[in-house]
Amino acid sequence: MPARKYFVALPSIVLAGKRWVAFSILALVAACAPMNSLTSTRPAEIDLAAQDNQGNPDHKALARQYENLAEEMQTKTQEQKAILEHKSHSSHFGKNRKNTKSQTEFKIRQYEQAAQKYREKAAHHSSMAVEQATHQTAAKPK
Repeated sequence: MPARKYFVALPSIVLAGKRWVAFSILALVAACAPMNSLTSTRPAEIDLAAQDNQGNPDHKALARQYENLAEEMQTKTQEQKAILEHKSHSSHFGKNRKNTKSQTEFKIRQYEQAAQKYREKAAHHSSMAVEQATHQTAAKPK
């Protein structure tokens, strides 16, 4: 009779084990999620709340924000270059030296490309700000 008790309890033990495995996998996936600062500084985060009374965007403020983002990307580029320079002369790369070095070089390229795009957008909004200012001065009655 005691053997039957174990057969009745076995399905609940297996079910609890499956839940534990599913929870462990979920925790592992969450822990390995990329937390890259490059993804957190996307153009969608640009503050479009800087608008005048008619709902037109303040291009001067947008240009400043894009310039700040470009400078931030340039700073990150310099940091990655310093890491690459420092680690290339030491054994900090370890077994995966080639992979780590190529990943760092990839980050540098991405930061440089992002900085260039932000500079282009800043230049565009600067020209729009000049155009907006000329329209506003021309539209004001004397």
